Amino acid sequence: IGIAPFKSMSMMEWMVKNVPGIVVPEELQSRLKSAREKGGKEAFLNENIEIFGELVKNLKSMPGVRGIHIMTIGFEWVVPKIIERANL
Repeated sequence: IGIAPFKSMSMMEWMVKNVPGIVVPEELQSRLKSAREKGGKEAFLNENIEIFGELVKNLKSMPGVRGIHIMTIGFEWVVPKIIERANL
């Protein structure tokens, strides 16, 4: 399963609008927007790590999931933080 953490709010909005098959539930979009409004880019990134850590943890426990590909072009530093948040 491939996942792509969002580097910015505009990246998330662009992917939702322009990439076929990308689904970001409204609840998650709201969490990220709220974090950005309340605490700027740093808060957005922290919430992003929280969300993707939860996602990795949930995917890992699903039957049939044999691996997770975290796609981060130019954003590699976020991977260890997501893995840590997922308790792996």
